[in-house]
Amino acid sequence: MAIADIAGDDFSTPMGRRYDLDWLRVIAFGLLIFYHVGMFYVTWGWHIKSTYAGPAAEPLMLIVNPWRLALLFFISGVAIRFATDKVNSRLTFMRSRLYRLGLPILLGVIVIVAPQSYFELRQAGAIEPGYLSFWGNYLKLEQVYPMITPTWNHLWYVVYLLVYILLITPFLPLMRRFAEGVGGRWFV
Repeated sequence: MAIADIAGDDFSTPMGRRYDLDWLRVIAFGLLIFYHVGMFYVTWGWHIKSTYAGPAAEPLMLIVNPWRLALLFFISGVAIRFATDKVNSRLTFMRSRLYRLGLPILLGVIVIVAPQSYFELRQAGAIEPGYLSFWGNYLKLEQVYPMITPTWNHLWYVVYLLVYILLITPFLPLMRRFAEGVGGRWFV
């Protein structure tokens, strides 16, 4: 899945692609990658910790921490606003979001997040070595580990984005009228 598709937007017509939003997403997700790598090395709690964890990276992490998620949701909100201009019905928009976000969530839970859960449980000494044995149990709905499995862990952002889209889509015409009317005059 391309970074440009995280909100499932298609800016190909008539305004053209919004490369400014693409680059903002690239920068925001790049910062998040460095942030999550840093989580291995800070003294705060996290899923998996390095034996070299210490306070050295914490000042940089504290700079990024307050605004990283707000930036992602803002960029996604703007992208969703433009994406809704390209569809002729709310139902079509909802279906496309279910497909564009739902399939990556499912794939991520089954394939990408499972190793993180495995290493977290291994580090805690909660399971024996053997990834394939773990993965078979991970996919069962029966809870055999001291954490809920399967899990979406750091895919929560995409899950929440999908839920928010499904919740607001029925209200898009009202929101658009408000933005083009009274709401627009408030922010000008």
